[in-house]
Parts: sequence; C-alpha cells; structure tokens
Amino acid sequence: MRLATRLLPLFCALFLGLSASGQIGNEWIDYNAQYWHLPVVEDGVQRLEYNQLQNAGFPVNGLSSADLQVYSRGSAQRIQIVDGGDGTFDQGDYVLFRVQKNDGWLDREIYQTPGDQNNPHYSNFNDTARVYITRLSGVNLARTALYSSTTPIETLPQIGYVLSRSLGSYHEGYFFGVQDQNGFALPWYQEAEGWY
Repeated sequence: MRLATRLLPLFCALFLGLSASGQIGNEWIDYNAQYWHLPVVEDGVQRLEYNQLQNAGFPVNGLSSADLQVYSRGSAQRIQIVDGGDGTFDQGDYVLFRVQKNDGWLDREIYQTPGDQNNPHYSNFNDTARVYITRLSGVNLARTALYSSTTPIETLPQIGYVLSRSLGSYHEGYFFGVQDQNGFALPWYQEAEGWY
C-alpha cells in the first residue's frame, strides 16, 4: 500500500506531462472550417473538377481559387488550380494535387521500437488514405506553380536510359509476433509483427 501511495503521484505527473507536451498530429485542423474527404487507394496525381466538388456538396458558389486547400497525412498539400486565370473557381475549372495511398507511414508509431516495423510500404490496418479539401480565406496556402521552359523540347539532349525503382510488396501472411504461454500476443507491436 505504501509503495502504491508513493508511485501514484509520479504516474500522474508523468501522464500529465506527456499529454501536455508535443504535437499529437491534428494541429492542421481548423475547427471553424468544414472539410470534405476523398478516399485514395493508389498513388498519383488527382484531378478534382468543379462539377465533382459541387455534386459532393462542396460550397463552390462564389469560391475564390485562392481559398481552396487540400490536406493529406496531416499537412497541407501543394496544389495547382487551373481556373482560366480569372481567380474564381467555376464551371470548367479544376484542382491538381499529388496523392499517396495509405502505406505503413503511420503504423510505425504502434511498434514498441519504431525501427521494428517489418513492412513500411503496407499498412497493418487499411489501404485507403483520406484526403481532405476545404475552403479557407486569409491564410497563406500551399501552391505549386505551372512549369514552363523557354528551351524547345527538340533541343534538349537525349539519353538512352532511365533509372527507376521497383518494389514488390508481398502481404499474404500475418506474423503475430512473440506470444505468451497462452498463445496471446503482447499488447504492443514487436519486431517483424504485421503483414509480410
């Protein structure tokens, strides 16, 4: 009883200290704004057109192109808005942005030692990521400029090869990690636990 009485204040202080310090991953959320989410199942460039947003209930009437913002993986994404140069987002306009499907980027936090994650390219839980779009005004939003070159393409030097990477991710089996004498896995993820 005496030991418990001594340790209780220590645990309370430790818990309060941990909960009050650092970021928890939702700092990007503006709780006064509305967000629409899009499911993402493969990597690539996403094109969102005016009609798609309007059909989803996004408030496109009177929308300034400068007020659109896209978030993914907890941060603002650089976007390109093609609006005909008039600064308003209306019929025929669209937004371009790069998206990434869900992989194991967030799963590493559930491992007792983050370096023990066996497959950082495949999520243990879900292969669908969510991308959020909102309208914000008066904020410095992430944009990407349209690339243009003054050099004619015919004058660029030709190369006879291309370097690329290829990744084969196999996930037919699931390793439960070290188990106790009753066949139960420990409550935290351990070395090599997950899909392989």
